[in-house]
This record gives sequence, C-alpha cells and structure tokens, in this order.
Amino acid sequence: MAKGKKKDPKDAESSSAPRKPVQVKLKINLWTVVGVILVIFFVLPVIITGLQMLGSKNKVDISQVLVDIKSQKVDKVLIESDKLVVNYKDGSVILRDFRIY
Repeated sequence: MAKGKKKDPKDAESSSAPRKPVQVKLKINLWTVVGVILVIFFVLPVIITGLQMLGSKNKVDISQVLVDIKSQKVDKVLIESDKLVVNYKDGSVILRDFRIY
C-alpha cells in the first residue's frame, strides 16, 4: 500500500471471511400451545390459591376480633382500604381482609 492511500472500509470487510446471517428457528407445536394454555388456566389458579391459604394462618373471624377488643387484648386496630390490621398487646399482628361481593 502506498503512503498516501487510506484504507477503504469496504476493502477491509471484503477481505475478511463472509458473515452468515443469524437465523432463529422456532418450532411451535399445536399441542405445546394447548398444553401451556391448560397450565395457565387450570394449574396456575390452584397454585395461587394454595399460596393464599398459606398466608391465611394469621387470620381470625371478625367476631373473634370484637371479643378480643372487649376483653382488652387488643392494643391497636388499623383500617387500610379493605384490610383490617389488629395489633395485640402480646405483640402478635392479625391481618383480616374484608371484601363485599
């Protein structure tokens, strides 16, 4: 190469190995799609219900909360939108959801 010539970017690319285009092949089987839909509509709600039941260990009936308030076992009661948070004097906290359907 002569001193006065600059490198042409096209010459550099053409001298290197040719690049292959990237191709992504995705095989979608109809039964796979049906299986995923069945999992979403039938298995996922069961899992969500189970997780909600695990969180319900700290819940008591509203009538029991009223009895505890009358017997002065409750330190503080907070109402946040549709939740009732009951702080007992022994340090335990009860969370009660109440929704009107």
